Amino acid sequence: MGAQLLGPADSEPLLVSLAAQLEAELSRHELRPPRPVTAGSPAVPDAGGFPLA
Repeated sequence: MGAQLLGPADSEPLLVSLAAQLEAELSRHELRPPRPVTAGSPAVPDAGGFPLA
């Protein structure tokens, strides 16, 4: 997932601040993709990379 933030000229500090707030609120950087199921491993259901709670 990605996002592009745009603003008027010289608005970089505002955009960086907004990006930091989004990162802190969403915590997407802490998530990992699910492990692939291989032929010898049991199929264990997971949350698809998202926390269960």
